[in-house]
Amino acid sequence: MAHSTHSRSTSCASFGPVTETPLDGFVHQHLGAKVVRVLFSHASVGRTHGLLLDDGQKVVLKLRPSVHGHGGLSFDRDSLQQVVRIQRYLHERGYPAPKPLLGPRPYG
Repeated sequence: MAHSTHSRSTSCASFGPVTETPLDGFVHQHLGAKVVRVLFSHASVGRTHGLLLDDGQKVVLKLRPSVHGHGGLSFDRDSLQQVVRIQRYLHERGYPAPKPLLGPRPYG
């Protein structure tokens, strides 16, 4: 899932300009822009990346492992799609939630 972010201040580390990242192909294919800078990155069950794109957007990309082979994960693709649908609904009604740009997509 990718989310658009606004200019809200968050505590994050900047890793500087990038020329190519493993995420660049995915982001370019689905959002039509290239990654200019990795703003932050965090790993837990999945990975979360804050990215600055060459079209000026700041986006957050959340990667989760497939539920197949990871019995401890509770969210399958349908469940994640429902989360995006609810988040989009809230955003469209003015609730301070990031605007989802994509729903769940295979990565890698």
